[in-house]
Amino acid sequence: ATMIALDGGKKSKQLVELVKDEDWEACTKLLMQRCQVSKPKELLPLLRGLLQQVAERQRLKVEAQSKAETAKVLPTLASLYGPEAVAEAEKSTAMAQAEWRYCWMVRSFFTVRTLASLQAEVLNAYEAEEFQAACEALNKTWVNVDRMPLDQKMRAIEALCLENALKRILPRYGFKPDADGMAEMKQVVTEMSKLDTEVRRRQMLITAAVMKKFKL
Repeated sequence: ATMIALDGGKKSKQLVELVKDEDWEACTKLLMQRCQVSKPKELLPLLRGLLQQVAERQRLKVEAQSKAETAKVLPTLASLYGPEAVAEAEKSTAMAQAEWRYCWMVRSFFTVRTLASLQAEVLNAYEAEEFQAACEALNKTWVNVDRMPLDQKMRAIEALCLENALKRILPRYGFKPDADGMAEMKQVVTEMSKLDTEVRRRQMLITAAVMKKFKL
């Protein structure tokens, strides 16, 4: 609907094609023409408003799934701990909603170029002396352990990666700094690896940087 309004009915396909081609310069010029503005920065209020609208609709959709459950919890919380506890819970909920909208909007702009930046940060973090020392220390704890399952070792390595590197990096790219965010990032990498050989190449370097200190 937005594209039709901005591009004038039958011509809407033109904007769609420009978006598919990732020709952002042409998209900007077209939007400026349709919005009758002379500077690209004058489009920012429009773009911010559109993103906030889409993010809010998505948030409400997700929130509706747990609304009934929350309605049951708050009265119980009030009866046990008083209205102050309810107010604090509602404040925490509002903060969580704001964080959700921020993460959603950041992820909305996630492209192969964004992933390249994320992978570069992760690789630098994994190649740092501090991280390599942490890997070596973890590997030493397994020396005298008899037949530790491989999946248990891999979970320990993932936890080390999260604690020593990823929890600082993930939020900048719209992912939570926890195991769920790490899983979401892996899913994005898997999907984009199917389309871009450079993504696969960088991921192999990242895996090698993590595993070179371990003897599994």
